[in-house]
Amino acid sequence: MANTANVALRLPPPFKEAAKALVKAGFDEYDDVGNNVLSFHPRNTHDAIVKLMRVGVVRVLGALDGPVKEVNHSVETYREIMRYFLDHPNMKTVDGSKFRIGTKAWKFFDGPDSDSRSEYEKELARCKKEGESPDPDYIEELEANLVPYSILQEEAMHSLAKAKDRLDNLVNAGALLEMARDYNEQAA
Repeated sequence: MANTANVALRLPPPFKEAAKALVKAGFDEYDDVGNNVLSFHPRNTHDAIVKLMRVGVVRVLGALDGPVKEVNHSVETYREIMRYFLDHPNMKTVDGSKFRIGTKAWKFFDGPDSDSRSEYEKELARCKKEGESPDPDYIEELEANLVPYSILQEEAMHSLAKAKDRLDNLVNAGALLEMARDYNEQAA
């Protein structure tokens, strides 16, 4: 550990700055199946430097892409929701019915239960086609999964601010990692 500390003290400024930024921008990288491949949540600058030295700047820089895309998607979604509140200042809550089908905001509200909605609609269409009335117990069960979710204006505003801060931290860490990578390439 003392050897790591000695090396860390002699690191060039771009690496130290990148490590500081990574403390604020902890993230996880997942593979296509959803398994956690890299968990990067340093408690302090020293932990970040040690992890950077073990994993490598290029590997960490590449691993930032997924979290940046994910958080950017959240920011765009909350912006759509906040746009609704700005266009309708008297409204205190909103649900998915206020957004065009397929938009990020609509998916935020109606996406998770879209399988239930699809199954519900298929059952109603089947019954209509065959001229029979739907089983009331089955329809009631399907409708229970269609409970509309809504979000308060304050909650959406807070979530947007939090997502923007997280995105800023990730992008800043990425930029500083690129500087560290470039510094390393120039020194080689």
